Amino acid sequence: MTGGQSSARMRSGEHFVMLDALRGVAALLVVAHHLERSGLDFGLFSRAYLAVDFFFMLSGFVLSRAYDHRFASGLGWASFMKLRLKRLWPTMAIGIALGVAVAWGGAMPPDLLAIRTVAALLFVPLAISTVHLFVLDGVQWSLFFELFANALHGGPLKRVPTASLCRLLFVSVLLLFGVAYLHGDLTVGHVAAGWIGGFARVMCAYVAGMLLYRLWCRIGASVPRPNAGWALVGLVAALMAPALFPTSWWWIDPLFVVAVFPVVLWVGATAAIAPRWRGIAAVSGAISYPLYAFHMPLLELGERLGDTVGGAGVAGYRLASVALAIGLAWWWSQADWRLPRFAVRRAASLPH
Repeated sequence: MTGGQSSARMRSGEHFVMLDALRGVAALLVVAHHLERSGLDFGLFSRAYLAVDFFFMLSGFVLSRAYDHRFASGLGWASFMKLRLKRLWPTMAIGIALGVAVAWGGAMPPDLLAIRTVAALLFVPLAISTVHLFVLDGVQWSLFFELFANALHGGPLKRVPTASLCRLLFVSVLLLFGVAYLHGDLTVGHVAAGWIGGFARVMCAYVAGMLLYRLWCRIGASVPRPNAGWALVGLVAALMAPALFPTSWWWIDPLFVVAVFPVVLWVGATAAIAPRWRGIAAVSGAISYPLYAFHMPLLELGERLGDTVGGAGVAGYRLASVALAIGLAWWWSQADWRLPRFAVRRAASLPH
């Protein structure tokens, strides 16, 4: 295939429709994981927190596709980071606002609430004991590390040769296994204790995504196109299967990240998806980020309301909070809001 043909296919994005669907499914599994943590235990999603590592890998792949040619054309670091903030900040600000409302209802002291709100809006983590780095919306920690990886991507990594990027990945894999060994798994990065492990998580997955994209540019169009269903089944299995292993097997988490997730991403990137499913895949991708950003404060609200009634009402309120999060995510993804110095035009219109 000629270079012109390759560029045309990359511009069309025909191979990446399935990645939208995978992003949405991963977001739903994160929600299921947090439901289990709040007490509605299905016994299936205890290690679905690994979806965050899949998000990092997906970002490395998709952002390489969206921006590498623009870097080559002169896109600077500041402009790139402005685009990333334009994509990430407004939706996260709504999640923070939901967290503020829930915290206010929970009688958090106004001075502490003000400090945490300002820090969250500025993406400044507050490393306090075992408390979340971002208390108002717990998932914000992963966006902090995402922006860190973006800053490196738009800076030194955009010029790094593939061989050097492979060496960086090798070191990152060693660090990831080291973090898992020391901590017992990969539940690191979200609280002050062990938050530095988040750097190993994001670097390993993000750099792997960058390398997968470079590999796709070379051979992606020439490999057989599997059925898209395999990517979907593979992702669900990859996020549920680790729960079947003993928790003492510390190496399970990093093994799935480095050995299974790249295969799932590759199948999703090369998969053939039937036209009738493309709309569903697009919707899945569109709501994935707002669902991820909104669900934790709403789950906390549902938990509090459920505790006031007890009994079967607890599960009802928790499930209702999930439905509310999905509905709000859909509404937000379809909106055309103008915020100060930011414009949000449909979540799917900008790269994740």
